[in-house]
Amino acid sequence: MGFNNQKCKPVTIGFDTTPAIPRNFNLGCGEEQIYYEAVLTPLPTLTISAIAFPFQEEVNCQTVLVIEQGDGSIIERPLPDNHQTLSLSVPNVRRVSLRCETSEGRAGCTGFLAFLISYCACTGLLLM
Repeated sequence: MGFNNQKCKPVTIGFDTTPAIPRNFNLGCGEEQIYYEAVLTPLPTLTISAIAFPFQEEVNCQTVLVIEQGDGSIIERPLPDNHQTLSLSVPNVRRVSLRCETSEGRAGCTGFLAFLISYCACTGLLLM
């Protein structure tokens, strides 16, 4: 008996480290924080939305979204500082973090981060 012709389709899972509460971030300049790390293989596709919120009457440090893929590739995207959302979909994601790049005399980094995680899930197995 063996497995044959598994039929797979994408399954999307909403991700939030604190259910029903938006995942806000607040980092000091020079800090980096991991917000997602894959624990299963195959690695998922993540649809990521992030927005930086400026501190009132202060100039923020630059928030950078850092995505590490399974092959070791690193994707870095600075978040716009004008309340615009950065959204992208990336396959084969191992880790997602935010880095608050240091700039002297500036405030830290604040904002919101959300993911949708898609895995290939089998709908059934055919046994032979």
